[in-house]
Amino acid sequence: MYLINIALKPNNDDEQTAAKRFALHREWFAKYFDNGTFLLLGPYLDRDHSGVIIAQAKNKAELEKVIAEDVYYPLGTASYEISEFKPVMIANNIADYLEK
Repeated sequence: MYLINIALKPNNDDEQTAAKRFALHREWFAKYFDNGTFLLLGPYLDRDHSGVIIAQAKNKAELEKVIAEDVYYPLGTASYEISEFKPVMIANNIADYLEK
């Protein structure tokens, strides 16, 4: 499994362009959430313009291909920090923590 930290870099996009790109970013993570690659995701509450994704993939190269599809990736306007980890404990009631 992988932990992905994403942070948008400051840029000079006008409000309309920024909104359009963010909508495409949301479509990207919805696509990979729906197909089971992204298991848990959301914005950081203590960091502006950044979030975290817990993902699963065959290997890091496969995950890097997924990340390359994000609208921000080819523009260089986001950083993606990927860490591989092995979960050894998973709470049965993890869904109870949504929206808390």
